[in-house]
Amino acid sequence: MNILKKKSLFAVLILTGIATLYFSCKKNDAIIEKTEINKKDFALQIAKSLYESFAQDGNKASLAKKNASNRQATSASLCGTTRDSIVNSQKTLTGNISEIAKGYIQFTYLCLPNTTVPNSYHLKDSIHTIRESAVARQESTVREDYDAIGTASSFGVVSVTGKQLSHINYTTKSGTPKVIDQYNDFTLQNLQVIFGGIQLGRVPFTAKGTIDGTPFDFQGTVTFNYGVKIVVSISGEGYIVNSEDWTITEGE
Repeated sequence: MNILKKKSLFAVLILTGIATLYFSCKKNDAIIEKTEINKKDFALQIAKSLYESFAQDGNKASLAKKNASNRQATSASLCGTTRDSIVNSQKTLTGNISEIAKGYIQFTYLCLPNTTVPNSYHLKDSIHTIRESAVARQESTVREDYDAIGTASSFGVVSVTGKQLSHINYTTKSGTPKVIDQYNDFTLQNLQVIFGGIQLGRVPFTAKGTIDGTPFDFQGTVTFNYGVKIVVSISGEGYIVNSEDWTITEGE
C-alpha cells in the first residue's frame, strides 16, 4: 500500500510542471502564442517535470529507499521476484481540481551476479490521470520501462537506463478556447540517481503534438551535472534552469 501511495504521488509529480502551465493558461496567455510554443517556458517545464519525477519525494527514490531498508532481512527471498500493484485513486487538489489516477506498477528485483543479493530493479508501469476543473480538463498517460542498476550491494546509487513516455491532452471548458495534444519521449541513458534525485546524466527527448491544430516538433536534451544547474537544449536554443528556485536563463 505504501508503494501504491508513492506511485500515485509520482504520477502527480511527473506532470506537475506541465499541468501547472496548462491549467494557468488563462493568466499566462503569452506563454503559448498563435503558431508556436515559447521555447524558454517549454524548456523550464520539461526540466522541472523530469527532475521532480526522480526527486526524493518521487516514486523511484522512495521505492529504492524502502527496498534498501528491507534488503538485509529478506534478500534471499527477493532475488528475481516480481511484484504487481494496481493504482486506483481519487482526490481533490489545490484550486478545486479533481484528479483520478488509474494504472499498474510491475516491479522486479535484480541481483548481483551469482548471488542472492538484490541491488537493482526493473520497473514497468502505466498510469492514466484525469485532472478536471471548472475551466479545463486534462488527460495524461505516463509509461515507464527501465532498469535501475545499483552499485556494489546497495540501492543507494542506481544507474537508470530505459524509457519514460507521456501523452497529454488538454482542453479548455471556458474562456479562450485552447486544445493541446502532446507526446513526450525521454530516453534514459545511464542516468545516475540517488535518494535525493538525479545527479549526473544527459537525457535526450522529443516533444510532438499540436496546439489549436498547429503542429510542433521539438528535439533536445536535459543535462544534469552534480548540482542545481540543469542545462536544457531544445531545437537549437540553450537554457540554464536552477532547480532550487526554478528560474531559467538563456545560455548553456
